[in-house]
Amino acid sequence: MELVRAWRKKSDQDLKACGQLLQADEPLVEIIAFHAQQAVEKALKGFLLNRGAGFPKTHDLGRLLDLVEIFEPELADLEEIINLTPYAIEARYPESTDWSGGVDPRELLELSEKSCNRIWSFIQWSQ
Repeated sequence: MELVRAWRKKSDQDLKACGQLLQADEPLVEIIAFHAQQAVEKALKGFLLNRGAGFPKTHDLGRLLDLVEIFEPELADLEEIINLTPYAIEARYPESTDWSGGVDPRELLELSEKSCNRIWSFIQWSQ
């Protein structure tokens, strides 16, 4: 359970980073997108560890969600998180996405927070 708590802490730190970056005069959209994706990825991996399952070395939220659904089919309604997957890579390299418009960092944070909260709600922390 200690390792699951460590994944939760890292996920929470990514969400906190998003919130702090949103407060900037000019929010760094690509960095917020990266941390929003990372928070969900860490929540999914923490969930899988909690259920005694391993996980592949991947940033693909769809692949991770498929594994999570084996244990908790109710989480299938989080399929929207798949839209965050590209930000694990695109946000890290200059030649990928044009960040000048079209991506609302507040919506990314909202999706990430909502999804993480839902994933973590399926873990019994008293173990």
